[in-house]
Amino acid sequence: MEHVMRQHLKRTDSVVPGWDRKPTQTPTSFMMTTKFKGVLVVEADGEWQFTVPLTSEQRQYVQALGLTEDSLLRKDKVQTTRHQKLHRENL
Repeated sequence: MEHVMRQHLKRTDSVVPGWDRKPTQTPTSFMMTTKFKGVLVVEADGEWQFTVPLTSEQRQYVQALGLTEDSLLRKDKVQTTRHQKLHRENL
């Protein structure tokens, strides 16, 4: 993912907030994981949602990865079936 993000930032001549919120075109994988620490997703009424909206920084990282917030919440049938199977096996 780091490579994808760096390519996007270079190609679009853009930056994301790095350490101490200083702009960077070369975020590290570790830096990316720290930006999403504490992000929780829950299923409510059959829909996946963030427990708290993403911050501006997090949205910048998502966009730089070529994703959307909705794509992070998409629940497809294959994943649901796999999750249900794993859940049953652990009971």
